[in-house]
This record gives sequence, structure tokens and C-alpha cells, in this order.
Amino acid sequence: SIALGLWLARTGGFSSSPGGRLATAVVLTCPVFFSGIVFSTLLATGREISGIMAANLLGAMCGGLLEYNSMYFGFRFLYWMAMGAYLLAFLALPRRPAELGAAVRPPVMSAHH
Repeated sequence: SIALGLWLARTGGFSSSPGGRLATAVVLTCPVFFSGIVFSTLLATGREISGIMAANLLGAMCGGLLEYNSMYFGFRFLYWMAMGAYLLAFLALPRRPAELGAAVRPPVMSAHH
């Protein structure tokens, strides 16, 4: 969705029709939607909630910093910065399958009668 936003910023975006404005709103809010999915999935694991909340707060602060930088550097630069941040986050992911499974596996619910 960020690459699509960058492409739209470089090509002039959608038309100013109601449909074009709706499509613009959808494209611009997709990164927030996807980050919400990641946050809620991690929160559902029930492990290290304080660490998950801290990472969310840090992400919000970094996002705010990037947003203010867009006023100076422009939105095209912001897209490149966001892609770089996502690349760094990807590189920081654990590489062993056991670590990956433990990081995203939802808790097992048991029925107590």
C-alpha cells in the first residue's frame, strides 16, 4: 500500500471525482489499517503486553516524527522513509521458525467445565 501511495504521489493521484477522493482516502489509510491488524494480532497472543504496548507507542512517536518531516521534505520523501522503516523492521524479525511461530501464534483456548 505504501508503494501504491508513492506511485500515486508521483503520477498525480486519482481524479478529483467522488470516487477518486474515496480511493485516495482508502490508499492513504491502508498503512494505518494494516498496522492495526499487526498490533491486535500481537496483543491477542497475551504475552508481554507491556512490551507490545511500548512498541506501539514507539511506533506512534516515530510516525509522528515522520509526519512532521513530510511538511519539510514532502510526502514523496515520507513514502521512502516509511519503506525504509518497514525494511528495517523486516530485517529485525527473528529468523528461526520457532521464534516466528512463538511471536505470532495465538493463545490456545481451553474449555473449562
